Amino acid sequence: MAIALVLSFSVFGLCGCEPPRPNGVEYEIFLGEHALHKIAPSVIKNHTGGEGSFFICYGVYSGGSTEVKRLVTFSWYSKREDAYLTTTVPLENVRIRIREGLKERSVAFGLYNSNEIDSLNRINYFLETEGQQYVFDHGYILNVTFTVAPEDWPVNIEMPLNQPSKRNIE
Repeated sequence: MAIALVLSFSVFGLCGCEPPRPNGVEYEIFLGEHALHKIAPSVIKNHTGGEGSFFICYGVYSGGSTEVKRLVTFSWYSKREDAYLTTTVPLENVRIRIREGLKERSVAFGLYNSNEIDSLNRINYFLETEGQQYVFDHGYILNVTFTVAPEDWPVNIEMPLNQPSKRNIE
């Protein structure tokens, strides 16, 4: 009797259980490899400054800082939308894979927690409400991997100790 009860519960449990699925399939826009059309680097400099002065204690304050962001803008083909989408990511999120004899350049995306339903639901929500760039800007895409041919990525190594200093030039 106990064995029959255990077997019936296990069969019932196996038949009634289906793994949870995300609400929607919008996140699938980032799955797989996508045709790569253009890549362009850019640099953004943000300068913040401050000034100040004192009256009684005689003094002047002046300062500031400059933040430099190196970005990569690229166009990739979305089969889901049947269009090229343009995306910008920080350079540190870019990976390069070099393949000999490659005919078509491609890009693939590393999704944040791609196995968690809650994470995929958030990606779906933000794709619908904010757009694909929001998903990139807020960390749901961990990295971008470009697969290119060797001629697209020539070796160009500049060692810091082999560079002439500005003092020697002037």
